[in-house]
Amino acid sequence: MKKLFVIAVCILMFTGCAGFNANQAVTVASDVGLALVLKNNPSYKAPTLLVLNTVKTFLAGDVTYEQLITEINKYTGSEYSYIVAILLAELNTDTPISTSMLSLLDDYKADLIKRIDTYILIASI
Repeated sequence: MKKLFVIAVCILMFTGCAGFNANQAVTVASDVGLALVLKNNPSYKAPTLLVLNTVKTFLAGDVTYEQLITEINKYTGSEYSYIVAILLAELNTDTPISTSMLSLLDDYKADLIKRIDTYILIASI
């Protein structure tokens, strides 16, 4: 019976009828994923904080979406791959209209910085 209820809620969530926001589900999943990875691999905390602070600093300038993705992708193929996957999953939930010509809007950058600050808080625990 519980499985049936969970399946029904998932279907309603993905169709938008359950009052859940799909972006909130991605946000919670990425937060939990990061927390679990860092809990199981404490040696990753310092490099994770370094990557997050680097990306946050990079966002302080005049940046396009494409430049941001390129900056994040610099950390793939290393022990940072999990944080790259989490950041890209978060960014893929909301792609701006222009990815290469227009700079990111200040509101969009502020939201990204808030998410990165949340990741930094999780990594600091």
